[in-house]
Amino acid sequence: MPPVPLLSARGLAKSFGGRLVLDGLDLELAGGARIGVLGPNGGGKSTLLAILAGEEEADAGSVTRRRGLVHAFLPQHVHGDDRTPLAWVRAARPELAELEEELAAVEGRLAGLGHDLDAIGRALARQERLLARWAELGGDRAEAEARRLLDELGVPEGIPTSSAAASASSPHSRPASAAARRSCCSTSPRRTSTCAAATGSSGSSASSTALC
Repeated sequence: MPPVPLLSARGLAKSFGGRLVLDGLDLELAGGARIGVLGPNGGGKSTLLAILAGEEEADAGSVTRRRGLVHAFLPQHVHGDDRTPLAWVRAARPELAELEEELAAVEGRLAGLGHDLDAIGRALARQERLLARWAELGGDRAEAEARRLLDELGVPEGIPTSSAAASASSPHSRPASAAARRSCCSTSPRRTSTCAAATGSSGSSASSTALC
């Protein structure tokens, strides 16, 4: 039986103002693949990656992602905000943030249960399940991994990514986004990854998508 692809697209079509940039595109991405999309500027490369990543809707066709797939998208233009690069990279794992919020809620509930042993037991059991899931997803390694990625890229972790020049040319916003994309896959429990990148005719990188 052939392996299930990480992602498959069938019959994708997309137009802008009457100009057709994608017309009946079919694609399958297997685990471990490294794919480059080449073409002229305005040819639909970044649009294709945005559709595959779920950031944009196609006019026609469908995209099917394997269950449990984790993906990250690095757009062509990156605008910073008030988060530090470390917070930006950590935000690439929203499932960990959700679990940490649930854990904090359980801790708050435990503090107010008094001597209700049955309720305390239920809360502790839930806390144990949440902690196990958090550890399974790499929560105990996530911050150290994020710091390592930023260090490899030479990005100071405490400088806000927004500034008067926060744009695609910012020295910190795009590398921080690249680290966030890498963090999505490198700390994911699913180790098989697929990466796709689009490159314009000038050779400059437009956008990239990582699937894990």
